[in-house]
Parts: sequence; C-alpha cells; structure tokens
Amino acid sequence: MKVVDEIEELKRMNHALKESNRVLKEELERKNTLINHLPCTISWINSDLEYLSINKELEDLLDIHNTVFESQKVGFLKAEGNPFYEFIHNFFEKDLEFDQTEYTTTISGEQKYNLVMAQKYKNSKEAVVIGFDITEKKMLANQILHDERLRSIAELSTGIIHEIKNPLSVIKGSADILQMQFADENFNRAPEFLEKINKMSDRILTIIDGLKNLARDNRNDIKEPTLLSKILEESTLIVKNRVNTYGVDFNILNSLDDDIEIKCIEGQMIQILVNLIGNACEAVSELEHKWVNLTIQEDEKNYIIRVTDSGNGIDDNTLEKIFNPFFTTKPKGIGTGMGLGICKELAQEHGGSLNYELHNNHTSFVFHLPK
Repeated sequence: MKVVDEIEELKRMNHALKESNRVLKEELERKNTLINHLPCTISWINSDLEYLSINKELEDLLDIHNTVFESQKVGFLKAEGNPFYEFIHNFFEKDLEFDQTEYTTTISGEQKYNLVMAQKYKNSKEAVVIGFDITEKKMLANQILHDERLRSIAELSTGIIHEIKNPLSVIKGSADILQMQFADENFNRAPEFLEKINKMSDRILTIIDGLKNLARDNRNDIKEPTLLSKILEESTLIVKNRVNTYGVDFNILNSLDDDIEIKCIEGQMIQILVNLIGNACEAVSELEHKWVNLTIQEDEKNYIIRVTDSGNGIDDNTLEKIFNPFFTTKPKGIGTGMGLGICKELAQEHGGSLNYELHNNHTSFVFHLPK
C-alpha cells in the first residue's frame, strides 16, 4: 500500500511539474512575443562584450539572424569609430549600474538618431541594452528650434529696422553734405563725412550679418572658429533696440582679447545671447533700477559668458520649471516658453552648459563654453 501511495504521489508531482513547465513555457512565449514586437532594439551582452541574444527588431534592422550574433563580440561588424561599441565598452569599464547616450549612425545612406540605455544585472556581469530610433523626435526638435529662431526674429524685426534706419540717416545726411561741398568745390570736410559713411555702412553690415546668422537654418552646420568679439557685436546690435525700449542700462564687461576665437556654430551662439539678454531686459522692465550686465571671462578650461540683471533671483517654484519646454512666465500668447530650454540644449551641443545662478544676490545665467 505504501508503494502504491508513493507511486500516486510521484504521478501527482510529475503532473504538477508538467503543468508548471507548461505555464512557464507560455509565460516565456508571451515575454518573447512582447520583446520581439517592441518598437526598440534589445540586446543582452556580457562583460566580455559578447552578445548573448538580440530581439527581432535588431535582427530586422541589421538583417542578421540572432544565431549569428550569439557569442560574437560587440563591434564584430565594425568597431573603429562605432559609437555603440565605445558606449558599451566604457559602460562595463565604469562603476555604473545604468547609463545612456545619444548618437547618430548612417543606415542604408540615411542618417539616424539613436538613444541607447544599458542596465547591468547578475552582479554587473551582464547587461540588457535597449535602443530607440529618435530620428523623428530629433527632426521635430530641430524644426521647433528653427521656428523659435524665426519667432525671435519677428519679435526683434522692428528694433532691427530702427537700428538700420539710424545709420542710414547718417549716411544720407553725409552724402547730401558731400554733394553740396562738391558743388561748391569745398572739400575740407570730405574725409570726415566719408569716414562717417564708412562707419555707418560697417554698422549696417554687422547688423545684417548678425540677423542672417540668426535666421539661417544652421541645423546641419559644422562648428568653425569664430571671433568671440564678432558674436558679441552682432548679438548686442540685434538686441539694442529692445534694451532701449525697456530703458535698461546695458553694460558689456569683456576681459578677453578681441582676437579670441571659439569653435562654434555662430548663429546658435547669437541665439543664446539674444535670448538671454532679451529675457533679462524684460524681467527688469518694471523694476526701479534696471540694468543688465554681459560679462565675459575665462578660466583654464572654459570661456565664461554671464548675463546678470538687477532682479533679486528666481523663486524656487519657477526655477524648477524654467528650462522645461513650453514653460513661460509671460502672459498667454506672448512667447512659446521654448527659449531657455533650446538655449540650454544648444549650449550642451557645444560641449558646454547653461545654468541659473544667484550672483551677488542678483539673477544670473552663466554659459560655460569649453576652450
């Protein structure tokens, strides 16, 4: 009887085991179905940089079957200059459980933007790596960036026209006087008026250059050495009328030489400065004491551009959101709230940073740009 009971118990255990295996198999199939239908690439990699497995999305993207990947090293298709290889290699070298990066690749002749996230497990000996195609998001962000730039130009247009009209009036007046002097054959003051014409013409050209750099679509431009003094001159001329409209005392405190060059996309640098100076002027427009200082300094590693105004800082609630897209303290219909967020992103794309600081008890935004 005891043997019979043991046999029955073994049968029950065997049935239970089969049922558990069935449930486990179904669960695995559900997970695999989910993993293979997610709109992202997934790979499992160990600390020796060997592929353990990949999902169907990655198979389809590279047109290579999962079995080909197994036990292959990351970068077996291409290691040199491969941003994915560099990211995974550095990830296992670093004492991090999680990391992420963005980079661009070219697939079938088409540029793609990728966001890759990696999470370690099994005592950091293995990692699951998830990749997203963020090309559409990047293209949308670039379009928003371009639209914001055009909006800024529209806001500044009246002031820019005024800034061009003034030197044109000087040129016209000087030309009229020269014409009369030529008629009288009196050329004593001709050099003086010719110098005025040249000076005002240069000023107009500077304004137009700054406006052109701000307006053009620079999304595909490369960073080039540009005189910092040129960027400062173009930016300040563009915002000059706004400064005057708000009755702001505007000062430039530049401790650098005029021949200092920075590697940048000029139009994007102008956009950052025009936005920061314009915001500062608007922020202090209702204050009793209205001033804005643009300070340019350097340390061993960075050029430091600071815009400080006479305001007494930003409250904590506003500060938490100030760099968020579409956040604005302006009345409805005035401004998109994209300005500071875009400026911060542009600063980061130049390898720098843009942050708020309370500087000598006054509102300040500081832009660090690497040398």
